[in-house]
Amino acid sequence: MNGKSIFDYSDNELVMLAVGGNAEAFPVLLKRYSHRISEKAKTFCFTQGVETDDFYQEGVIGFYSAIFSFDQSKSDNFSAFAMVLTEQAMQRYYNSLNRKKHIPLKNYVQIEDLTEVESKNPSPEDMLILKEQQNALLDSLSEFELSVAKAYLLGFSRKAIAQNLGCDLKRIDNAVQRIRQKIKKGK
Repeated sequence: MNGKSIFDYSDNELVMLAVGGNAEAFPVLLKRYSHRISEKAKTFCFTQGVETDDFYQEGVIGFYSAIFSFDQSKSDNFSAFAMVLTEQAMQRYYNSLNRKKHIPLKNYVQIEDLTEVESKNPSPEDMLILKEQQNALLDSLSEFELSVAKAYLLGFSRKAIAQNLGCDLKRIDNAVQRIRQKIKKGK
């Protein structure tokens, strides 16, 4: 490399080396930008249940794509280009977390919660409250949902339940989701 250390190359030169297959170029570039990527990730840390590291990783993916999509004939400012793509990657991740399709995952409740007791040695009051909650839940279930819940709690797979009840797997999945929603409402 012309007697020049990899650390002495400019960002644009390192980009060209990385695109050309030089294995040392990307780690050097990432080290140069890791603090900026980390700082940008911290601006997204207000997202409940998501670590700053998750946004950092998404930013690194955006940074990596910036290296391979940077066109020096259009701009010579790799830094600005890279940070825009890094932030866009983090923003896409943030947006994906807030999509309606993820709501079932965020509100996920196990059917097994039907039989769980909060503490190891519940008081008689706790047992009475739990029994009332279970009865209210069981009353809210349709006959079909009750059949699915019982079979599920007995350890049958969804496929086996579908076969036993003579319906397709999708209907069982839908019933399980409705049961979970009713459990969630009852808590």
